[in-house]
Amino acid sequence: MSWLYTYRRSWRAAGLIAILVGLLGPWGFDKTHVPLPFECSPPSIRLHGEFCGSPISIATNFPYILRDFFNLVSRLVSGEANLLEPLFFLLMFLLILPLLSSMILIGWKDRRGWQLAHLAILGIAEAGSIWMVSQNLMMFSSLIDSTNPWTVINIFARQLFALWGIWLYIGATDVLILCEVLALTGDK
Repeated sequence: MSWLYTYRRSWRAAGLIAILVGLLGPWGFDKTHVPLPFECSPPSIRLHGEFCGSPISIATNFPYILRDFFNLVSRLVSGEANLLEPLFFLLMFLLILPLLSSMILIGWKDRRGWQLAHLAILGIAEAGSIWMVSQNLMMFSSLIDSTNPWTVINIFARQLFALWGIWLYIGATDVLILCEVLALTGDK
């Protein structure tokens, strides 16, 4: 596996780009009411009943996430917010952290400590993104009101494939974790 160590900056850069594209891709849906006789206009897809969803990305909502974060900080300081509210913002920060750790490893000389920290960051970010997928699945399953199993499978498939950003993010972190482990254990 010496080639993996030799070309580590190249595959880390490719992983960084894949994570960035994944963050720019869709991670959820913005629901809009569209009565059943009418079709959803692309890129929207039928979520359930009379609702269509337009795919949205984390990057699109980043300004709103920042605004809400500063609002939350002021509410925490004044004592108006509970301590569970910051968990969403912690998750958003953890999803962006692999970008920073990848840039550090690409730009600076490799150190085993940085590699181990990067590996831990990737694992935590992947766990957070998988948790978000599970939340989407629970939301989708609660919205489906059909008894026909093929209809349910069709709705799930269309909705999950429309969220290609989160799947690209998970795949990129999987590949980076594998490459980092092999680079750590391989010959130099």
